[in-house]
Amino acid sequence: MTLEFIDTKVCAVLSAMLIVGIWEPNGSGYEMEFYDDGTMSSKHETGKYETIDNHLRILDMGFMGHVLSYDYEINGDTLILINDSGIRREYTKKK
Repeated sequence: MTLEFIDTKVCAVLSAMLIVGIWEPNGSGYEMEFYDDGTMSSKHETGKYETIDNHLRILDMGFMGHVLSYDYEINGDTLILINDSGIRREYTKKK
């Protein structure tokens, strides 16, 4: 195993840890919960997610095979998801 591979895995794990928890929308939308095992739930759906650097991919969530892809930022208790069109959605971490 190379050091680069290990660094990539460590970054992926740390990145995923930051997003774990329940996030409530600011404005319209619905809350999402990210679990530390790479699964998530939202409304009445469940799925899988992965993070790579500051990129979030939501997989297998009942979107007929589509993968949702976002850049994301975490600033304190605020999660900002930015889609490919540049639309930003903010969520606050539930305490």
